[in-house]
Amino acid sequence: MKLGKVLAVVLGIFLGSELTWGLPPDKERVGVSREVVRILLSEVQVAEMKLAQVRLEVVRFSGSQEHGPAILLRGEGIVTVAGKEDRVLLLADTASGFSGQWRKLSRGEVMQVPVKLTVRGETLSGALVVWEREGQRQGRFVVEETAGMGVSLLGTPEPRLPSREVEIHYYSDSTFTEEVGWELRLCNGTTVREGVVGPVKWEISELCSGGGGSSTCAEFSCNRCAPGCVWCSIECPWYN
Repeated sequence: MKLGKVLAVVLGIFLGSELTWGLPPDKERVGVSREVVRILLSEVQVAEMKLAQVRLEVVRFSGSQEHGPAILLRGEGIVTVAGKEDRVLLLADTASGFSGQWRKLSRGEVMQVPVKLTVRGETLSGALVVWEREGQRQGRFVVEETAGMGVSLLGTPEPRLPSREVEIHYYSDSTFTEEVGWELRLCNGTTVREGVVGPVKWEISELCSGGGGSSTCAEFSCNRCAPGCVWCSIECPWYN
């Protein structure tokens, strides 16, 4: 799809009742807390476009667990198409195949919010994935399959989707004092990377179906634990 014309924007009215979308009625009775989170991102990749100055207001539900629903209240940004700036509104997409949720990471959090916007009369439906690490926030828009878009449907479970969500921290050596890279693989197939792959890693994983978490450490070595160069298990120092 070529984006050479001004973007068409659809406005939405958000009613108070929409705040409870995606939250089972029984959760309301067990004291799940709500928090409106205001997020400012400098840039977000959306299909073939880049949105700048993205502002979001998300109601985040949380309770005793690390996972909880996340629902978009308001979202807007600016996109440049053919040298012209246009304002884009991101709308809550309650019919999206993506589940709106947030979860805590070891050093921050990740939030996934179902979003839709209209470009030249065509609707882009998907999820805005926002992750925060050590005070820094970044975002990516994962697009669902739409007529003419030619992208994969990440919101529907498929055999190629991962069975586990994985968070990996890479370090310069086995002292685990200097982190050189970081990687997050979400259950919908989205992968987020920062920095470089180091010779030592700390890997935290959890089954996408819930539970079954693990935390391991490994060092990339040659002819030590197996023939050739492979990741060899080592003790995580914080568990000793």
